[in-house]
Amino acid sequence: MKTSARNIVLLGSSLLMLTACYEAVGDLCSATADCGLCKLCSNGSCIADPACASGPADAASSLCQGRECGPDGAGGSCGSCTNGQSCSAAGHCDCVPQCADKECGDDGCGGSCGGCANGLSCSAAGHCDCGPQCADKACGDDGCGGSCGVCPRGCSCDAAGQCAGPCGCVPESEQALCDSLGKECGLAIVVDRCGNRRTPKCGSCLACSACTSAGKCEASACCPSCQGKQCGDDGCGGQCGSCAPGDTCDASGHCSACAQCSDKQCGVFGGCRCGACAPGSVCDASGRCIACSPQCLGRSCGDDGCGGSCGACAPDEACSARGACEVCKPQCADKQCGDNGCGRSCGSCPANQRCTATGHCETAPPSCQGKQCGPDGLGGECGACPVGNACDPASGRCACVPACAGKQCGSDGCGGSCGTCALPATCRGAGTPNVCELPLVEVKLLNDPCEGVWGSSADDVWCVGSGDMQHWQGESWVEMPSSGVSLESVWGLNSHDIWAVSAMNEAVLRYDGAEWTSVADTPLSSVWGSAADDVWGVGADGLVAHWNGSAWMSVTAPRSTWRHGVWGSAANDVWAVGNDGVIHYDGTSWKAVTSPITSSDRLLSVWGSSADDVWIVGDDCLILHWRGESFTKVQSPTSCDSLAAVWGSAPNDVWAVGSGGWEPVILRWRGTSWSRIEGTFGFSYPEAIWGSSGSDVWIAGDALVHYQE
Repeated sequence: MKTSARNIVLLGSSLLMLTACYEAVGDLCSATADCGLCKLCSNGSCIADPACASGPADAASSLCQGRECGPDGAGGSCGSCTNGQSCSAAGHCDCVPQCADKECGDDGCGGSCGGCANGLSCSAAGHCDCGPQCADKACGDDGCGGSCGVCPRGCSCDAAGQCAGPCGCVPESEQALCDSLGKECGLAIVVDRCGNRRTPKCGSCLACSACTSAGKCEASACCPSCQGKQCGDDGCGGQCGSCAPGDTCDASGHCSACAQCSDKQCGVFGGCRCGACAPGSVCDASGRCIACSPQCLGRSCGDDGCGGSCGACAPDEACSARGACEVCKPQCADKQCGDNGCGRSCGSCPANQRCTATGHCETAPPSCQGKQCGPDGLGGECGACPVGNACDPASGRCACVPACAGKQCGSDGCGGSCGTCALPATCRGAGTPNVCELPLVEVKLLNDPCEGVWGSSADDVWCVGSGDMQHWQGESWVEMPSSGVSLESVWGLNSHDIWAVSAMNEAVLRYDGAEWTSVADTPLSSVWGSAADDVWGVGADGLVAHWNGSAWMSVTAPRSTWRHGVWGSAANDVWAVGNDGVIHYDGTSWKAVTSPITSSDRLLSVWGSSADDVWIVGDDCLILHWRGESFTKVQSPTSCDSLAAVWGSAPNDVWAVGSGGWEPVILRWRGTSWSRIEGTFGFSYPEAIWGSSGSDVWIAGDALVHYQE
């Protein structure tokens, strides 16, 4: 038989394989893996594997027997594991627990990443969060910084979390409250049968009678007589009115033009007040207002030529004629009285004498008889007029100078008025002194209260609250069909794309211009968006959700027990506030933002005019302002329990509303500081605010109030 070189090589390989199969037979072992190639572990000893007789392929197969993965011992592999599994030393694919960044929940292998403490529940993300404890509760604390619900008007939440008292009761009218107190005039402070603190107006008294502290009208000691009079004495020490600048009051009590003022703008002439000059101008001797520029160049003291001063000298100095402060030497030689030349006096005269120009005391001349002020004929003065008065040189009488600069109405300081307001505006109608404003007016709705308000224009405003929706169409409020669910907030892109939400009732409704429909059962407190497919919502359990045009999706954000408000200037600039501070969305992700608050401060609302002008309000009248780089605290003009909402029409016109001690708190920012709008508004708890402009504002709460200019 002929044998080729190739056959010799193959034969040699087979002999080597067979030799390997029978090497180390009898070695001790505990498993087949302890034995070499082509051997099996039997009864603690390695024996030859019969499969090796069939060739190398069968030998390799024998090595992976009972194994899913790992090396086969011959330089190959018995297989690989799927994602989430790892290969054990025994060659089995085992599940790897997935607990990275998780403190609880399923580990993906049928086990758990851990458990939560009492009162906490495991979220979908594997975090132990506070779980509201509201089982069998209708109101009160949920144990997580939120509420299990709000009781209807007239009742309160008891210790068991149930609404107690006369829930849904109808409060008495103002007249009924006044009658029950026996009051016929003035204001009363009383708690009605529904538990509400009220301040009813009990009426006013007729002329010549006054309201006593007991609320009774009693005849006045003096009855003013002003019938047919425009000005002059009312017979009771008061005035019937005042005349306009340039007019004088005649003996019959009528204002008539003063001849002395016919060609004058200012000053006092012949007992007639001819008006006052605007700031920056002075009244000259002829009664004309002229512009005045202070002349203080090179002067450190003395008259500035405009009725002011270029400066004051030290007590031991005197102002020279050239306006320089020089060490003063008193000039009192042969003087009894008068100026010592150093700003002090050389002495004073007895009550029946006056100081002459030469510094001597002499009996006052007859020229001061009947005069209050003006020259005394001896170089001195007959007297000085009080602040706010000016001396008429001709009559020597002091006349009051009206102080009306910058005023539209109110007192002129002289018993007269700076102007009257055209009805229905009143002076300080909305709280601003000496300004004609329309007062805040309570609006009666078909169903109170109104907890959220928003509109697309002055003639398209929506109000949501306890079960019903109200729609303002320019002339009246109309009740609209709805789901009957109590709602907390309303916001829209335009008149045909509006959202209304409630975290307490887990309701999300949408209006398409024709009807309202339920979209989701997500617990949202507030919504805001940049487009129809880009709307953000925040609410219970720190929820942050996003509407992408077809569905609401939960979004990862820094943890919080509750978020109350959301607002943005653009799709990549969105702010949200809540019980645990401020977070911001930059178009990619939500991140916490540092602010000057404590862990107990609740932030309730956010609004801005731009990315660099953002306002946030919250508990204890807290006000924060973002100017593009950081938040700063801004001083509130008053203290309160909380500011619930903020809104503005411009950077220099921002409103904030809230409550404190049963009283509403309404603040307004005019560009430099916040001021409180005072008044009786007909409600106690403002919760929302929106306006079409700074002169058309709606404030919602336990009632609805409208402000118009």
